[in-house]
Amino acid sequence: MRRILVFRILDSGSITGILCLRNTNNGRTVCWNPATKEFKVIPPSPLEAVPSYQRFDTILHGFGYDHDKDDYKLIRYLYYFSPTSRDWEDFGIPVEDVPWGDISCDSFWEIYSLRSNSWKKLNINMYLGDTSCSFSTLDCVASERLYLDGRCHWWHLIDHPGAKRALASFDLVNEVFVTTLIPLDASLDVNDNYSFYSRLFYLVALSGSIAFILWDFGTPTFDIYVLGEVGVKES
Repeated sequence: MRRILVFRILDSGSITGILCLRNTNNGRTVCWNPATKEFKVIPPSPLEAVPSYQRFDTILHGFGYDHDKDDYKLIRYLYYFSPTSRDWEDFGIPVEDVPWGDISCDSFWEIYSLRSNSWKKLNINMYLGDTSCSFSTLDCVASERLYLDGRCHWWHLIDHPGAKRALASFDLVNEVFVTTLIPLDASLDVNDNYSFYSRLFYLVALSGSIAFILWDFGTPTFDIYVLGEVGVKES
């Protein structure tokens, strides 16, 4: 039986001609230049070298160009989680012998540099919370990431009184985060389980600016919000 390979293009297209693709079957990520036929497999991070009983997963959040260093960068969130009782049975380790002290539940951000072909852990405290609730992991959220002018942008959930939705922006040159709260009049219709039924979200570039489009599913109704300045909700 032939196995079907499924690749996903990170962000909505190429960055100065280079595509970042991820194989959804095995998680392998590559940079590819269709014009020159150059093909670069992104190596695993040294922090992925964990014991077989340690579980982890990654969420890719952006790929873009650092114009200051003439470099292409990929940012991701890596989180560990404990194996299940079924996993321990597969490992052949009795529960009383489980090395709990060696199992990490930490999470952190990493950035990959194509120029140095290496990963670097970021000293940034930007917690995603329950990763199952992250906007960027939901298949029903359309166009959830965007690269524009040296910054990677994506939907983000934050713990903020009266507004838990925000736009996260990562500056690839200075390697810092900025969050922009979504206007309170932008009704997102998100229920307590963060399920999306009545609206679709499109994060797009519009006339050189960041914009998000809200579409009432099954209707001709659209709301368009254009951001004037990153980090300033009122703009």
